[in-house]
Amino acid sequence: MDNPLQLLQDWLTYVNVQLLGLKPFRIDPIRVPLLVAGCAALVWAALSSNSNVHITRLCDWGRARSCRRMTGVVAVLLVVGLTYLSLRQYYDFTAESYDLGIYSSVLWHTAHGNWFYDALRNDHFLGDHFGPILLAFAPLYLVKASPVWLLLVQTIALGLGALAVGMLTARLTRNATLVSVALLLYVANPYLHTLAALDFHLIALAIPVFLWMLYCLETARHAWALVLGGVALLVEESLAPGVVSIGVYLMVFRRECRWIGVTLAATAALWFLLVVAVFLPYHGNGALTHWHRFDNLGPDFKTAVFNLVTNPWLVFHEGLVTHYKFFYLVRLLLAVGFLPLLAWREATLMVPPALMMLLSSEAGLFKLGYHYSAAVLPFVLYSTIHGLAKLAELRGESPLGWMQRERVAFCLVMAVLVLNIYEVREYRLNDADHGHTVAINTVLESVPRDASVRAEVNLVARLSTRSHVAPIEDSVEQNFAWWTPEYFVLDFRTIEDNAGLDRSRRALVAHLMEDDRYGLVSGYDGVLALKARDPSERASRL
Repeated sequence: MDNPLQLLQDWLTYVNVQLLGLKPFRIDPIRVPLLVAGCAALVWAALSSNSNVHITRLCDWGRARSCRRMTGVVAVLLVVGLTYLSLRQYYDFTAESYDLGIYSSVLWHTAHGNWFYDALRNDHFLGDHFGPILLAFAPLYLVKASPVWLLLVQTIALGLGALAVGMLTARLTRNATLVSVALLLYVANPYLHTLAALDFHLIALAIPVFLWMLYCLETARHAWALVLGGVALLVEESLAPGVVSIGVYLMVFRRECRWIGVTLAATAALWFLLVVAVFLPYHGNGALTHWHRFDNLGPDFKTAVFNLVTNPWLVFHEGLVTHYKFFYLVRLLLAVGFLPLLAWREATLMVPPALMMLLSSEAGLFKLGYHYSAAVLPFVLYSTIHGLAKLAELRGESPLGWMQRERVAFCLVMAVLVLNIYEVREYRLNDADHGHTVAINTVLESVPRDASVRAEVNLVARLSTRSHVAPIEDSVEQNFAWWTPEYFVLDFRTIEDNAGLDRSRRALVAHLMEDDRYGLVSGYDGVLALKARDPSERASRL
């Protein structure tokens, strides 16, 4: 008889992939208990005749809590939890570490004077993404060169986002219960966890930067808002539309801040044009590295802008209709219970950054998946908070009785949380094999810290703090495109289910061992380290 848990996992995977278009579902010790508890609470609240009394007491207890203390506790717990999950994946070699390896390599080279050099791709990083803010993190690599710094920076940034959500909600609603609701929607947001589970990306800084920028505007700290707007422009070019969006929002809906809005919108628009038309091509060998993601709008940036300005239908068609892109926008709003619809003015903040993703022809962007949702998420959360404030204002106009309102609200919140937890991207804890992890560490210890090396994608982050490091390419010739590695580190266990990769790796090993050019230095549990032999050593062996 098949394992009942395996059968349940297979059925949920079918539902996820075939019916909902999500990722395969895996039963894990964190998500499943939360789902069971959430479903039980939802059923109890909906069907139990005495749930009204208990829910009302829970709400009264929540109102008596300190908003600041609650927010601080949630932020700290989020940072601790995400740090644990991120580091577990990193040290177990189960994380998708290619981008983490790129950022780590750039920081190592910058800290050693070769500013913004990306060894993994033999290129200038600012031609890929214009993120000069990386300079602020380079001193960390002088203290200790390790990608762990970046994972910590990202989790702390997401924790700061939780602080901003709590502070904003407390200021706009003066209601500790609503603060707890906003924090739960933030902590359980599936897009947030997708971002946290996928190693490191600078765009993650958009969440705390924009949320705290909006908090500064709500509290009339205009100088700090301008400073944070400048920081956003230094993070990545994809944050510029968000700064423009805030500027336009202030000009249209906050007349007392109109001068700030004009400053932000004009500066960000000009900066974006300079980055896209000048800085990125300058560092990217005369071309936009990622323009293929937007080639549906035109062959180049100038043509695309002309097409969008002269043909408004193209914006609507490419932004919402093609590939059913409106569905992904609906899913984004579903994660916060469609509360932004109650605050349509604040919801307009989402339009420019969301359009930048939705207008793309690449599925990862228009599905708002991977890390790309980070540029939109702070505005979704901000309008959600305003939606909660609006809901609190409308509470007295509801035809339902006081206790029934509490009950209905509880059921709706629990339903959204259950859906969010169901959609949360799996942290790859179940994929870890302690014996295999030990084998990888043993093999990596045989590779000198100053040696040049090509390695499997899941290993490059650990090896990124050196002059020459890159992932193994599928083609044998590409592995020697711009330098001859001293070491190759292969992990056949990670590719055993991919017949194509397995064949290419075996062909590579055969090529390396031909004429005794490379020799086996270390090998355990399918992990191999091959070292280039000196010509004299090869001659003596032949």
